[in-house]
Order: sequence, then structure tokens, then C-alpha cells
Amino acid sequence: NFTEAEARLVYRSYDFLGLNYYVTQYAQAIDPAPPGELTAMRDSRAKLTGTNATGPPPGPPFGKDVYYWQRGMLEVMKHFKKRYGDPLIYITENGISTPGSETFKEAVADYKRIDYLCTHLCFLRKAIDEYKVRVKGYFSWALGDNYEFCAGYTVRFGLSYVDFANLTADRDLKASGKWYKNFLKATSKNPENQGFLHSNLSFEEKKLADA
Repeated sequence: NFTEAEARLVYRSYDFLGLNYYVTQYAQAIDPAPPGELTAMRDSRAKLTGTNATGPPPGPPFGKDVYYWQRGMLEVMKHFKKRYGDPLIYITENGISTPGSETFKEAVADYKRIDYLCTHLCFLRKAIDEYKVRVKGYFSWALGDNYEFCAGYTVRFGLSYVDFANLTADRDLKASGKWYKNFLKATSKNPENQGFLHSNLSFEEKKLADA
């Protein structure tokens, strides 16, 4: 526990809050781990699962037994604003994986990734416009297929294709990369435009309406 003096010292000492947002899971309380067996996951004293015994999956599949809920982006933003006193927020990572075993033709036709990014950005726009959450930046994970620290080359997160058998080869922009480039066009012309989500998602009217 912090002493009162320590609490005053660290209160609002951060510059911003960063959020890595990927999936949504059910959480169930569990007993504390024995001394010496704590891990980053067990220290939270929660068992995380993609499904539960009584309810359906929270949303579309992300991977095996893992699902995502697009509206969760909005709910987390609202929670941050209320819990932490309207902080400055950066979405430091947001993306979806596809199998690393995909052929080049399969990998570049990543329309599922376009839907994932667009729907999450729509809810992020809603957080900014309707709930006045102070979101300063958004980073899609990742620019190119990479070596994932938990999964190696078995998954692909990139907006551009990387040949894992020839890492020095040229990168090829996937369908999602082309979509994201189109999304960023207005921002690149006016980087100070704080309403970029409003203007750049105007061509996705249905997803905006659904959000």
C-alpha cells in the first residue's frame, strides 16, 4: 500500500494513458497464486476466457477461443475518462492477426482486418465526438508482418505483407494497408485536424450508423 505522502507524490504524475486494445474476455476471480509462482497474468487474480458457461461469445472470432467486441473500445474509453479524471489517451496498439501460414494471395486479401479496424475506429470516433474523451493518437498494429513475442511467425498482424522466408524482400501493401492509407489521406493534408475520425470515416456510413 502507498502511504498518504507517496499517494500525493504519484497522483496524476503520468503524461498520458496508453491502451493496447485487441480482444474482449470474460473474467472470473481466482485464488492468489502461491509465493514464487506469480506471473503477469496470475497477479491479477482473474481467470480470462473467451466464452463462459451461460453466455455467447462476446463478438466475432479473433483466434482460437478468443473473440473481440468492437464496442469495447468505446466502453474502455468511457471508463478511462471517468476513473482517471479525463486523461490524455493514446491508442498505442489495435489490430487483428491472421494465420502466418497464409499464402501471399490469402494474406493480402485481408478484408477481415479492414472490418476490424474500421469498426473499432468508428467506436473511437463515438468516444471522441459524443463522450468528449481526449484521444490524442491511434496506432494500428502493425505496419508490417512481424515476429510476435508470444507467437513468433505463426500469425500476421501487418498492413503490409512480409515474406518470412525472405525477410529482405520487398513489402507488399495488403488490402487493409490500402484502406488505411485512404483513411489517413485527410489527416496527412492537415495533421492538426483534431476531427480526423469524423472526416476520414465518412465513406463508411453503415459502420458509423451501426456504432
